[in-house]
Amino acid sequence: MATNNNQRKVWVEGQTPQRIAAILADRVPNGAGADGVARCVVSLCTDIGAALSPIVGSRGVAVLYKRSLFLTSREHPVLSGMHENVQSTMDLSPLAAALASLSEAEANAVGAALLQSFYELLGSLVGTSLTERLLGALWDHPLNDQPALETTV
Repeated sequence: MATNNNQRKVWVEGQTPQRIAAILADRVPNGAGADGVARCVVSLCTDIGAALSPIVGSRGVAVLYKRSLFLTSREHPVLSGMHENVQSTMDLSPLAAALASLSEAEANAVGAALLQSFYELLGSLVGTSLTERLLGALWDHPLNDQPALETTV
């Protein structure tokens, strides 16, 4: 891992899965359980939506989220069919409920896989460099407070 003049971490291509897993591990307090993981994943999705909405609009964010749910559901059936209910906004309450119903380890795996799918999907559309510029700051700043309970963007 290298750093630029601003001391911001620059991640080598291919490190994203480990990076997302590390972010979740850092941001979810020990013993928070699946509920804590769900809040963290929802918070990250909310931040992603906020970062992308000015560029692609809330409908564009919803489409990316919907596709990410579909792709992730192949390996994580707990998300199966969830994409069918996504319309013009990214409603995160079904995701939060699904993650909270799992064990902490399962919620971590599903949440990380969904975030990875979102990142890869965006990268396939706009390129890895632009994706990193759009979302990189979200990965770098730690959450000092509990993630927001707001579950829609």
